[in-house]
Amino acid sequence: MRATVFDGAHAEGLTDELAMAVLAVELELASVWSKEDRRTYKSDFKAHAARFDAFVPGLRKALRDSYLASRAVGGGWSA
Repeated sequence: MRATVFDGAHAEGLTDELAMAVLAVELELASVWSKEDRRTYKSDFKAHAARFDAFVPGLRKALRDSYLASRAVGGGWSA
C-alpha cells in the first residue's frame, strides 16, 4: 500500500492498494501515515484521492465525514 505513494505506482484501475492508501490518509491513521508522510507526500495523496474519486465518486468524503464525526464525540463512547 505504501508503495502506491512512495514508488509512484500508477495502476489503470481501482486497486486494493489505491483504496487502502487513500482511505488511510482520509481517516488520518497515524499508524500508516505519519504527519511527516502526509506533509511530504501531500500532492501525491491529492492525486491518488482524485483517481479514487473518479472510480467511486462521493465515497471517500462520506467515509471520512462519518469516521471523523464519530471520533469527535469520543469514538461513540459519549455519555
